[in-house]
Amino acid sequence: MLIGLSLVMLASHRIANCWLTGRVKTLHPGVHGGILAIRGNADHMAALQQHNISTIDVVVVNLYPFRATVTRAPPPPFEEGVENIDIGGPAMIRAAAKNHAHVTVIVDPADYPELLGQLAAGEVSAGFRKKMAWKAYQHTASYDSQVGEWLWGQVGGSQPAPALSVPMKLAQGLRYGENPHQAAAFYTDESLAEAGQGGIATAVQHHGK
Repeated sequence: MLIGLSLVMLASHRIANCWLTGRVKTLHPGVHGGILAIRGNADHMAALQQHNISTIDVVVVNLYPFRATVTRAPPPPFEEGVENIDIGGPAMIRAAAKNHAHVTVIVDPADYPELLGQLAAGEVSAGFRKKMAWKAYQHTASYDSQVGEWLWGQVGGSQPAPALSVPMKLAQGLRYGENPHQAAAFYTDESLAEAGQGGIATAVQHHGK
C-alpha cells in the first residue's frame, strides 16, 4: 500500500518478466498495449481482451538518476553512466502522453496531490491529462538532451557539438519584457556543463525588485 493505493508487481501477473539483468522489463505488449489502446476503438479493446491485457489508466514514472550520476565527483566510469540511461521509463512516459485522451502520465512528485485529489473525486479531467502530457514530453526532452550532451563529451573532445539542445527551467517571472506591455521570464540552464557552476542564475536576491 502506497499513498492510499494498492500496488501489484508486474512480475506477479506474469505481464513482463525481467530479462537481461533488468534492461528489458516494461518493454512489453502487456504494458504498452494497456497504455496505448484507444478506449473507444473496438478493435483495440478486442485485441486487449484476446491477449488478456488490462488497460492502464495512470502512469507514474521516476527516471533513472542520470544527471546526478554523471555529474558527481569524481565522474563515474563510462559504463555506469550508460547503465543509468533509462529506456523503459521514457518509453512508458511517451506512450502515456500520446494517449493522454485516456491515460494520465505523471513525472513530477509535485503533481501527486492533484492527481490523488482528482482520482478521489472519481475522474481525472481532460485539461489535467493534457497538461501532464506536455510536462511529460518536456521532461523526456530535457533528459535526452543531457544524455546527448554527456555522450558528445565522451567522443567529441574539445570540438563543438554539431547539434545541441539546451534544457531550460523556469526560475521566475519578470515584471515585464523589453517593453512594459510584454511578458518575460528568467530561466536557468540545466545543461550538464552548468551543474554546480553557480553564477547569477543561482544567486539569491536579498533586496529590491
